[in-house]
Amino acid sequence: MLFDVQVRQKLVGKGDPTYSQYTCYTGIADFTPPDIDTVGYRVFLGNGRYFVSSDVGGGKMQWYGFHKEPQGESMLLCQATSLQNVSC
Repeated sequence: MLFDVQVRQKLVGKGDPTYSQYTCYTGIADFTPPDIDTVGYRVFLGNGRYFVSSDVGGGKMQWYGFHKEPQGESMLLCQATSLQNVSC
């Protein structure tokens, strides 16, 4: 933890962090999209949420889901049964 504080202070100076109002969920999926030769990074924007996926090689995609949530009330509101079937 001390190391994290020291790195943050070097990057942005002293002071308390400010909550961005977004919580980030992330993971890696075994998935190769059909257009991987031309598209390696995607961003999907929505109201109070967005989703990013990027190719990390070896038939895997890393994904990030950002969801606007009140501070201290983080909870996963969506259930994903597969990369193609996400419901909120």
